[in-house]
Amino acid sequence: MNNIVSVPMFLPLREYVEEGLEVKIEGPLRDIWGQLVLGRGDFREKIMDLLNGQPIGKEIVERKRFDRKPSDEEIMKVVANVFGVEEKDIKTRGRGNIARAVAIYIMQRYSGKSNEEIGKIFGGIHYSAVSKTLARLKEKMEEDKKLLRFVNSVISNVKT
Repeated sequence: MNNIVSVPMFLPLREYVEEGLEVKIEGPLRDIWGQLVLGRGDFREKIMDLLNGQPIGKEIVERKRFDRKPSDEEIMKVVANVFGVEEKDIKTRGRGNIARAVAIYIMQRYSGKSNEEIGKIFGGIHYSAVSKTLARLKEKMEEDKKLLRFVNSVISNVKT
């Protein structure tokens, strides 16, 4: 009999073991996240809020999962403020739109989103267009140290 049963986490250990003798039970550790949090959904979100800004020991290999990631809205707002443009202008296509390139760069670097997800945010551009935008901006930053410092100052505003 290969019946797999999901057992609530609050089931007492004795009942859990006895139940495991009768049917195959999924292991409770399948819901462990980031080596620290055992749970899902709202519970995980509450724990993440509690851990926000708290130092996590170096022995926790997955500690980067607990870093607060800026939202798309936060990134857009900061970039728009720094460049003195409206947020909608950042999403406007065009090679000369440096604010757009910087927003894409910051989002790719700090949001944890894939190039495909970023492309959707910026009007449905292909993930390869996101890659090309990033490559062009990185090349410009290597050539223009003033631009590099400026982009780094934008990043510091997003991360604080």
